[in-house]
Amino acid sequence: MFEGIYKKRKNPIFNIAGWLLLILVCFIFLFVGYSPDVDFMGSGSSVAQVNGETISYTEFSRYLDRVQESRGAAKMSDEERKRLNREVVDSLVNRKLIIQAAKNQGIVVGNEEIREFLRQIPQFQDKGVFSVLRYKELLRAQGLNEGRFEEQIIEDMLVQKMNEFYQKSSTDSDLIEKQEDVVSKVKLNVQFIKKAPQDLVSDSDISDKEVTDYLSSQAKKVSEYYENNKATFQQKEGVRAQHILIKTSPQMTDEKALAKLSEIAAQVKKENFTEMAKKWTEDAGSKATGGDLGFFERGRMVPEFDQVAFTSPVGVISKPFKSSFGYHILMVNEKRDATAPSLEAVKKQVALTLIKQNKKQDAVKNINEKLTSGNVDAFLAQKGWTWEETGAFGLGDMMVPKLGDNNEVLSAALTLTPQNPVYKNVVEKDGSYYLVKLKSIDASPTATAKKDQPMDYFKQIMERQKSYESFQGWMDQLRKTASITINEKVISQ
Repeated sequence: MFEGIYKKRKNPIFNIAGWLLLILVCFIFLFVGYSPDVDFMGSGSSVAQVNGETISYTEFSRYLDRVQESRGAAKMSDEERKRLNREVVDSLVNRKLIIQAAKNQGIVVGNEEIREFLRQIPQFQDKGVFSVLRYKELLRAQGLNEGRFEEQIIEDMLVQKMNEFYQKSSTDSDLIEKQEDVVSKVKLNVQFIKKAPQDLVSDSDISDKEVTDYLSSQAKKVSEYYENNKATFQQKEGVRAQHILIKTSPQMTDEKALAKLSEIAAQVKKENFTEMAKKWTEDAGSKATGGDLGFFERGRMVPEFDQVAFTSPVGVISKPFKSSFGYHILMVNEKRDATAPSLEAVKKQVALTLIKQNKKQDAVKNINEKLTSGNVDAFLAQKGWTWEETGAFGLGDMMVPKLGDNNEVLSAALTLTPQNPVYKNVVEKDGSYYLVKLKSIDASPTATAKKDQPMDYFKQIMERQKSYESFQGWMDQLRKTASITINEKVISQ
């Protein structure tokens, strides 16, 4: 039903919130709400190399912040954070590839195009008219360089031009536009039940005898799992430290920042470090905890910070040192050695993991049988599970209430009709399990779709959206022929 809409969402260019308005990306990310400061934690100066060109950690961090804000991201699990990091890096890599391809094909952005873009930004206007003076003052206030700012505009316009080329390559573009106008008037309300793995199988569901019997009968599987997943049982060397940061900026020069931190450091002792950090540190992420960064492994922080943290003795306050963020002092509170437990030490844990995997598969199979047989209501009543509604949303909405951009769940909902409202399989997404049900379809009077045949209607629309498929194929080819190196530390942080 939504396949076309979601081709736009899943396209590498459209996947990150904000890419749909490419012409505004530079304004959104480089001016509105932009700050030259980024989160303290980092993994070096580069997140990727694309055909010899660098994608900086600063660029990654800035885009990641904007994506999290646009999605309303709250606390995420480690796996969710890694997936989001990967998504942002992949999108930045794709963007870099498109820019390179546009330049190689001789596509240019003229000076007048840039000027026209700048004229349209209200923040650069004085009484409705573009003001060069205001433009320069606002960029300077943000610590931005005019040349780099306009270079970013050029890059975003190149991306837009390449995207427009593929959109216009469709012979049915007028029809698509008209049909999408109809689609935009359709509203859906989806019901869902979301369950965590422990809701299907918990440790308490597995007896000690089951674990013992499994170790006895499946010793080979336990050994193979351990060998294939050794890294998950290893504990890397780590330290727990707290720090005080004074950031540098065009206004706060290196000399001023170092002088200020040195003055603070003279008053800091082991006993009052937390209190002083709460008062003085400019690292917003750790200020409330007195500069405490918790445990972190090598490579998690920027190299300069890593070097001091992993060579400092416990309980000793370091001398002021510089990183790409400014000047720091730190104190290591605890050190943790790297460990690599043997199979014998973790075999019960492995057996428990494998048993839970089997039981989850059985639980999902059982739920699928209930969904298929039509006995799901009795099953849900027995479990005490109840449906939750998203509320009405439009097909073109970037975010769906309570589900975000969960394409797997939404794709399941798109196959449903009021006559067949329940999806026949459990949907797994990001470690959670979903049951999906269509609550209602509200089509406008102008829509030609029959409410009992939404899938066919939307398939017809998307059959004509060949431009997106063409663009996807071109992107896949660019990636295959490109030299791409990704800093995996950024993904795993």
